[in-house]
Amino acid sequence: MWGSLSPEHAEHSSSRIRREAQAPLSGSEVVFGLMRLNHLHLHVSDVGSAREFYERWFGFKEQVQHGPIVFLRDEGGLDLALAPDSDAGALPSWFHFGFRLDSIEQVETLHTAMLGAGVEIRQPFENWGDLAAFRCVDGDGYQIEVYWE
Repeated sequence: MWGSLSPEHAEHSSSRIRREAQAPLSGSEVVFGLMRLNHLHLHVSDVGSAREFYERWFGFKEQVQHGPIVFLRDEGGLDLALAPDSDAGALPSWFHFGFRLDSIEQVETLHTAMLGAGVEIRQPFENWGDLAAFRCVDGDGYQIEVYWE
């Protein structure tokens, strides 16, 4: 369970404060403008099942296959590489990645649909007013946070 608001909510709020409070650049940094994280590489036990999961629930579409690795892309340009690995190893319990949606209603609708389809929900939907979120788990145990803020 999520428990109280403070740990998860404070993480999001404090990161905003840290970004605003950063010192100005000293002139020695290299700045290229806006940089976006553009890919995530996951090792999965069954590439086909993982592809279907991410296509169905998160809107990815297959782009290309290089050997056994399948590359998917979402409308925002995030590439998701799925590599076969029957023994990927365990990740720390805190590890997760997330998808931000445009509204609380979208988060709640996706949560309801995933529940109805039997997707494992690790942390149920909660709405704190300025943050709404839940966490599900894919077939390989990766925790996925779906949120709005």
